[in-house]
Amino acid sequence: MRRIAIFTDIHALLEPLDAILKDIKSKGIDEIYSLGDVVGVGPNPKEVLNLLKEYNVKNIMGNSEEYVLLGGDAFDYFYHKNKDRYQEWTNSKLDNDDIDYIKSFKHSYELELGGKKIGLCHFINDVRIDYKKYSTWSYQDSLKKNDDSAIKQFYYANSKEQLDLINSKKDSNDKKDLGYVSCYKDPILGGHTIDYFDEIFQGHVHFASYVEDDNVKVTTLRGCGIAFEEKLVDEAYYLILEETIDGYNKIDCYVKFDRDKMLDTIIKSDLSSKCDILKYVNGPKLYNRVLFKDSSYYKLGEVIESDNWNPNGKDASEMGGFNFSTFDKIFRWLIRGDTICDCFVPDDAESICVDEDKGVFRSNKIILYNARVVDDKEALFIYKNSKLPDYAYYKALAGAAIRGYEKTCFKLIEDKINKDNVIDCLKDFDDFVKPEGSSGLASNGVEVYNKVLAKLNEIKNS
Repeated sequence: MRRIAIFTDIHALLEPLDAILKDIKSKGIDEIYSLGDVVGVGPNPKEVLNLLKEYNVKNIMGNSEEYVLLGGDAFDYFYHKNKDRYQEWTNSKLDNDDIDYIKSFKHSYELELGGKKIGLCHFINDVRIDYKKYSTWSYQDSLKKNDDSAIKQFYYANSKEQLDLINSKKDSNDKKDLGYVSCYKDPILGGHTIDYFDEIFQGHVHFASYVEDDNVKVTTLRGCGIAFEEKLVDEAYYLILEETIDGYNKIDCYVKFDRDKMLDTIIKSDLSSKCDILKYVNGPKLYNRVLFKDSSYYKLGEVIESDNWNPNGKDASEMGGFNFSTFDKIFRWLIRGDTICDCFVPDDAESICVDEDKGVFRSNKIILYNARVVDDKEALFIYKNSKLPDYAYYKALAGAAIRGYEKTCFKLIEDKINKDNVIDCLKDFDDFVKPEGSSGLASNGVEVYNKVLAKLNEIKNS
């Protein structure tokens, strides 16, 4: 009788993958399937691929692998969610052999166990094309309704409606239609609708779920080593299907892994952004700090301790210590330097939240990692990911102008400034900082500052 092991959503985390593969091997199982998303977001894409090869894992494409092969243009959510930034980092770690290996992945598998038809895929609503009408988000919303809408959305896969849409774009040369072309050449689940199967196993959403109707069962596996909704995961997960005479048994398997090593790898990596992966693993809170590279406090990978810590001070100047912010609030701090670092607070540090809305935090101890230069491109990325009170952008605009981030400033003006608020903006812009005497003044700061000021006055007088 066959025994097979299934796991999903590694997301380039080496430690949980290593733990489950060793456990699977110890049980004498050599038929192993990954349901996709083995790369993307995490710090070890190449090492994960090498380990999958070593254990001869049969791989299914996830959306993270599709990003590698199809590119961001095929996914209309890709750029406005800044996935291009993360994907650029992942791609930089992969060589031609890695890409060729990913190309060998299938989009689904059809198996038979104990006379039962089984389908394996990343997500029934094909991630190559079906990220609007039916998606991970619509599935989660449907589950909350506690009715049959969750399984109903899966009947759209390979339905006449979907196949007509795929056929209409099968010959397209537009990069935006690459997913449809791929689906035409290699349809998910062999082109079958879900009721062809007795049960389908999928991943993608990172949490475990189960839905069924009179025709088919759909089991969604928990991510191998990641958390969902801030639940701590210190055990990696995989599933064994053990064949019987008239079907199969499902055995949930949980394996301890070196979580501390995994977190240390993430923190010390040069990932372009650690926010998502630390959220997935329920890791330590990630902050950021902006400073000048020639600052005496520019020390990476070691605890920096303040010599003037006074948490009972009435204002920031009296509190001392080090200021830092969350990534979605750090935009207002760009005036403070030419370098942004990931900032972590040691367990034995004292820290206080000065102003949560503006993202102002202070501590007597910090550790800095992953320093990168802030230029106009980086500043624009930071701005696009920012979530500040509207009024806070006015002073932040002045700081960005002083630093010479012209494209960033004019994008902010386009998005945030209009006839109704320009007077308030001009007041804060003028009150906050001026080029003369500013320690943060860039070589083109005066020029950009004046251009921005002229644009604001133009809006005012229009």
